[in-house]
Amino acid sequence: MHLSPILTQLILEREYQGKAGAGVLFICTKTKRILLGKRSEKCSEPHTWANFGGKIEAGETPEEGAKREVKEEAGFTGKMILIKAFTFKEGKKFTYTNYIGLVFDEFEPKLNDETDEARWMTYDELKALPDKHFGLKAMMRACGSLLRKHTKPKD
Repeated sequence: MHLSPILTQLILEREYQGKAGAGVLFICTKTKRILLGKRSEKCSEPHTWANFGGKIEAGETPEEGAKREVKEEAGFTGKMILIKAFTFKEGKKFTYTNYIGLVFDEFEPKLNDETDEARWMTYDELKALPDKHFGLKAMMRACGSLLRKHTKPKD
């Protein structure tokens, strides 16, 4: 994957919590819409739209960490199909595993203090958002065709 020089510089200047993280970008299979959360002041990259996720705890796999994070940040405990979509790596410093979480119905997230608001949106609305987290931008570049596949309305 090729990143722009500006995005590469921003990534190199980041501080991470721990050495590994994981998160989920929810897509509703019925409506083909995506759920994003807007990060609060408490988080790095505040006021940006992102998936739900965070640090992987000791002894967790990336999948287990992603599931725990969506429970903590969005209150989600329902059924979902996890698809490993993209792994961001910054050398040996940090790894973040991104999953697409397919859910049958849209749900109302129960947000914690890490997220100011959440919104279900179309892929086109996602592309038009001005305030995307750098990780979401990287995920969109790396697996845009996979996202479009799961968000394209049926004819």
